[in-house]
Amino acid sequence: MPRVVALLDVLFVLLQYLILGCDFDCRQDPVQLSKSRFLSECRGSRRVEITVHHGPEDECGRSRRRQRCEEADHWHLSAGGVPVPDARALARLLMGGRRRVLLRADAGAPYGVVQGALSACAEAGIRFVPISATRQPNP
Repeated sequence: MPRVVALLDVLFVLLQYLILGCDFDCRQDPVQLSKSRFLSECRGSRRVEITVHHGPEDECGRSRRRQRCEEADHWHLSAGGVPVPDARALARLLMGGRRRVLLRADAGAPYGVVQGALSACAEAGIRFVPISATRQPNP
């Protein structure tokens, strides 16, 4: 007769190891999203989140003073929490199959950087790119 109790003990220890060892953290770069009066929510879809965010604030005095930074070199792209060096690399990352994406950009991001991310999606064959925003408070 098999030793079921011993087998269950081993499975329970493996389950504990997997739960404690896995990283369940959602990797997103912090951004202050633009405000929108009309907002639809995307739910239940597996997608790649492309984020346009400012680099470390210690390198830019304008960002440190909470002012709009127009320096395109200070803005970075990431896809799914993984840094991407430029829009061409983002396009290569998105190639290889139909993917759903969501573009998150800081409210103060220069439009040229956001346009580069949109162009990378178009180059990868992605024609529908929802852009994330926060709901504008009602007066």
